[in-house]
Amino acid sequence: MKRRMMALLLAGVMGVGMMSGCGSSKSADSGKVVREESDEPIDVLNQDEKMKLSIVCLQGYTQPDSEMQKWMEDRYNLDIDIIALPG
Repeated sequence: MKRRMMALLLAGVMGVGMMSGCGSSKSADSGKVVREESDEPIDVLNQDEKMKLSIVCLQGYTQPDSEMQKWMEDRYNLDIDIIALPG
């Protein structure tokens, strides 16, 4: 019984803490943030050479040379190598 009460107390404290962290605060600077999306490449590491990224997955969970892979290679200056394991 003592453990159950302690668990309920701790769960209540955790719940109150989560709710207080999600509150909104009003400030004079409460305008909406506007993000502009563009298709130009992003050079994350400020380098000209391509970074090699190897992804290992089970066979059947990937499509070779997919549109997403091509988009990521172009946008983030990557050379993606997908390795499909037999499964």
